[in-house]
Amino acid sequence: MRDYLYRVITDQAGGPYAAVIRFFLWLLSFIYAGMITVRNICFDRGFPKIVDLGKPVISVGNLTWGGVGKTPFVVFLAEHLKVLGFAPAVLMRGYMKSAAPSDEAEVLRQAVPGMDVGVGADRAKSAHQLIMKQPVDVFILDDGFQHRKVKRGLNVLLIDANNPFGNGELIPRGILREPVEAMRRADVIILTKTDINPSAAKALEERINRIHPSCPVAWAVHQPRSFVDIFSGEENSLSGGHPQKTMSFCSIGDPDHFVGTLAKIGLESQRNFIFPDHHVYTEQDIKNIVATAQKAGVDALLTTSKDAVKIAQFNDIFGSLKCLILKIQFEVEVGKEEVVGRVDRLLGR
Repeated sequence: MRDYLYRVITDQAGGPYAAVIRFFLWLLSFIYAGMITVRNICFDRGFPKIVDLGKPVISVGNLTWGGVGKTPFVVFLAEHLKVLGFAPAVLMRGYMKSAAPSDEAEVLRQAVPGMDVGVGADRAKSAHQLIMKQPVDVFILDDGFQHRKVKRGLNVLLIDANNPFGNGELIPRGILREPVEAMRRADVIILTKTDINPSAAKALEERINRIHPSCPVAWAVHQPRSFVDIFSGEENSLSGGHPQKTMSFCSIGDPDHFVGTLAKIGLESQRNFIFPDHHVYTEQDIKNIVATAQKAGVDALLTTSKDAVKIAQFNDIFGSLKCLILKIQFEVEVGKEEVVGRVDRLLGR
């Protein structure tokens, strides 16, 4: 049902039932638009009061549902801050059930050793708890563009260059969390996955310049770097060779990009198991994947860092079958000096 609704929202499903559902979603989107408009007017006029965390805050967010690459960029940003000698911490809302850890939080903790992550709807409370545990010099507010309750010194907006605004409709009729014009709050805009269709990225940059002409626009890519064995931790560069016969599985916001990246580096997966974003894997899920892979005689299963943190408990089910993470690095290819410069100036460097 969830998959069908997503296809309705994104105009992939046809037929009379889909048309009726879209009509009602369109009506609901007007109500949502009114709520968003009133909320933003209130914040613009200083009500409710914006909380100052007492430390510099860098917000990283987007305008839509779906994966634009926030987590890899947060890793990129945190690593830069650590090189400068700062102790960063991340504040995120989290999307998993309370009984399970946030997948993004676990990925960040593993990717940036020593950096803590506060998970909770009350970001100010999370910040206070982190400061009580260890020194923190700067907070990264993950998925923070719409979280206007916290004062930030830098507002970074990420936009997927290949699907920037969906069908242009607000949720629930489309994937926009806010009207496109909300990008005027951004201090820096980064277009992600620009290597897939540079001409589309260029056209998007021109549109952004018309809406928010004073804002610098950078171009970034998600560069595959290596394979990491989930269970042994062994890491091998892509140049060191890769398995010949593979299958993949993932539960991320943009699974097509993951599958496309595998194909780009020469890995034509025989089958791709796609689950909803933030899916909590069950034992049966893993048994089905492993059984299918073993029957096909594949050399390895491939997945993402976000998925890897959720399946470690199923080690025994995999047996001798390899399961590899395709490790991705966020690279700002155009406008990096402006992005880094804004961060450095915020911190007095």
